[in-house]
Amino acid sequence: MNVSKFLVAGLLCSALLIPSEAAPAKPTSAQKAKAAPAGIKTTFRFCWWTPPEEMPILALAQEEGRIGISPDVMSMSMKTEYLGPPVATVVRQTIGPEKDKKGNPIYIWVPYATINIPKEGADLAVLLIPRSKGDALTQVFDFSEEAFPYGTIQFINYTNARAQARINQTVMQIPSRGRTRYPGQFTKRQPANFSLEITAPNEEPILVNSTTMVFFPNSRLLYFIIESPGARKEERYHNSVIMENKVSLPPARPTPAADESEPRPKSKAKPVAPAEQTKK
Repeated sequence: MNVSKFLVAGLLCSALLIPSEAAPAKPTSAQKAKAAPAGIKTTFRFCWWTPPEEMPILALAQEEGRIGISPDVMSMSMKTEYLGPPVATVVRQTIGPEKDKKGNPIYIWVPYATINIPKEGADLAVLLIPRSKGDALTQVFDFSEEAFPYGTIQFINYTNARAQARINQTVMQIPSRGRTRYPGQFTKRQPANFSLEITAPNEEPILVNSTTMVFFPNSRLLYFIIESPGARKEERYHNSVIMENKVSLPPARPTPAADESEPRPKSKAKPVAPAEQTKK
């Protein structure tokens, strides 16, 4: 992992003499930089495309220590807050070559995947694609509401062919290995006519999907177009969808604190009627 974010500053000192007492020196730029939290803040959403047969123990290396992560399968709702270098590193736990004094194996952390962070405060969804080498490839998506608002759908074409999607009267071209987002936004629950065609080189268009989709204003979809090389033409292309819902928690109702300065009212005993005397 390349760690390269440090401030280099000159030393600035000043002093103010006061009769019989010297004022404390102002903090230097280097001291301010050291006191300030280092690293870049980012929100990550890790997700497996297809989990490996043996699930690894993963962590996200931060400016100080590591934070464990457990990616979901085809779900990007779980968030992990990160503070560290602009190139984040996911590490995997494995057995190292050395042993302790008792002969037990020593576990170490090795790099598993890296993610370039484009800017401070980014919200990044990371699709982990494990490889046989013991590491993983990554596909990164900007999940900020400015780039990918709720009520929309984004198409990702993983095939060698050109794709065309239609939602009602809106037609979108998705190039091979490219991405395209629906230009509109659904502000209420709305059914829509949807179709997807694939046009491979030197072949006639293939209708892959034709259905009615229901869109919601509080959800957004990643629609993956996938190719199975060597399969028959009718079975070569298929799709997979990841839906992420916006969770709005109700505001917590404040509990009024008891005012200890005022004495609590004492409960009044209910008066008991005097027993009726028996006349002799």
